[in-house]
Order: sequence, then structure tokens, then C-alpha cells
Amino acid sequence: MGPALRELGCTGSGKVWTLPDERDWAMLGFQTSQASTGNEAKFTINLMVIGKAAWEEARATYSYYSAKPSPEHGRPASVSAACGLPESRSGPLVETRRRRQQ
Repeated sequence: MGPALRELGCTGSGKVWTLPDERDWAMLGFQTSQASTGNEAKFTINLMVIGKAAWEEARATYSYYSAKPSPEHGRPASVSAACGLPESRSGPLVETRRRRQQ
């Protein structure tokens, strides 16, 4: 995922990626599941977009908020629900990759 996200202009590594912007924080967080196996990777992608000014206002109220938000911070809105998609979607990623290679 890293090379593809870098191509899109994101910075970060591992589990947290940021799309640089002067006005807003736009972040992706990859949350892995302990239920993953060698044949199947289970994970959740958290998306957070918040204005930097709004974040600073929240930090004034909640002193324990960090200078930079985290995609796992708070209760993120469900992008799936907003797009009319199921809340959870699973499928064999390996199988999908094999079909594309054929």
C-alpha cells in the first residue's frame, strides 16, 4: 500500500498516512485484526478529515488531544454507510489478486 499512497502524495508509513494540506487534516489509518491468517488479511481502514482550525479549537477544550490527530481518534463517521455500502466487507484478497494476474 505504501508505494501507491506515496504516488498519490501521501506521507507516512506503516499504519498512518496523511495527505498534506494547509487547511485540513486528511488521514488514513490501517487497523489490523488478530484474526488474520497466512491466507487472509483482515483489516479496517479508518478515514479522518478535519479542519486544522477545528482541531486546534478541540485541543483548547481537551488538553490531552495531541498536536496531530489520529485516524483512530474519537468515533469516525462511517464512509461505507455514507456511500450506501455495507458496514463491513470481506473477501479473499489473495483470490482477487490471482484473478487480476490471469
